[in-house]
Amino acid sequence: MTTLAQIKTLVAPLLARNTDLVRVGQLIAVRPVHHLLRGIFIDRTGDKERCRPRWMATELFSRLDSLPLGLGELLRHPDGLWWISDSSLPHTLVEVAEHDVLPMLRQMQSIGDYQRIAIKRDSENYPYYAAADVLCLLADGKVDKAADVLATQERAAGIWVPRLRDLHLDRKLLRKERLGKADRARLAGLLHEGETYTVEKLKLHDIWEPTPFPLETG
Repeated sequence: MTTLAQIKTLVAPLLARNTDLVRVGQLIAVRPVHHLLRGIFIDRTGDKERCRPRWMATELFSRLDSLPLGLGELLRHPDGLWWISDSSLPHTLVEVAEHDVLPMLRQMQSIGDYQRIAIKRDSENYPYYAAADVLCLLADGKVDKAADVLATQERAAGIWVPRLRDLHLDRKLLRKERLGKADRARLAGLLHEGETYTVEKLKLHDIWEPTPFPLETG
């Protein structure tokens, strides 16, 4: 299994060349970290001499206990596998990351960008994509679009309508009535609570910069 010491050595040239990157354990995160976490995760394998780098992205406000690596893909080594014993591996990681991955991750500036680039709209392999859309649309202040998804996606409605009911917002939102300042504050409170929980669980305190949601400022 790849050690943290090996990972630190592997990613050192990449961090030196890209000042917006920072290592948090196995993750090389792209800063700034507001509501989104973007980066390259150095995944371990059963073989201590081999690792599997992959890009990943997630929103932070859905109360996460661990990094969801399903939203992302493995980085392709030009010659096959990522062998830690290969002295050229740090250089290869720089080339692959800077050419194939970092430009895309840096484009992911907003919640809307995250929806467009990272969320897989595949109901067979990613059945909860609609619920993820609702979460992001609400955080982004696009409450009418969120209502449209809830009206057409039964799985998303099953997840979200009870939560909205707890906030006394289900009827108002589904009817597309205007949400007042207090309504938005209650909904934003749910999102902030989830984000704070995630930051605590993933140990992101040193790189996370708390900011308002577009829901609150729009």
